[in-house]
Amino acid sequence: MRKIFFLLLITLSCLCSSGISNAGDNEESAPGFDACMDKAETTAAMLECVSSGIDYWDKALAENYALAEKECPFESEKECAEYRARLGESMQTWQAYRDATAAHLGQASGGSVDSLSAAMFILEVTKIQADSLGQ
Repeated sequence: MRKIFFLLLITLSCLCSSGISNAGDNEESAPGFDACMDKAETTAAMLECVSSGIDYWDKALAENYALAEKECPFESEKECAEYRARLGESMQTWQAYRDATAAHLGQASGGSVDSLSAAMFILEVTKIQADSLGQ
């Protein structure tokens, strides 16, 4: 029961701090994530689960970014160059947001839960970014 409360607190903290809402979204954060977290009994083990999820979504993000960059929706090379420049700029801005927010969450309370909150935030926003580029 304590573990469930701890995980709920982490998730709520992460989602509230980031402004992200997954209401109605019952899918797990990454393949195998729920099973991994069910077995995890320490913060370090939970961080390993989250890290695996981040790795999964980082790979999907890189693939989706490469596809978005390759498949320009415009006909002229000039428009495609502008599109790619905006895409690159938006990705850099997103990365800065992700990193700054994770840094804040990583020191928000001064407790061990901070590293888990920061990692969960990175996992969730990377998933969202990968999904948005994959559409």
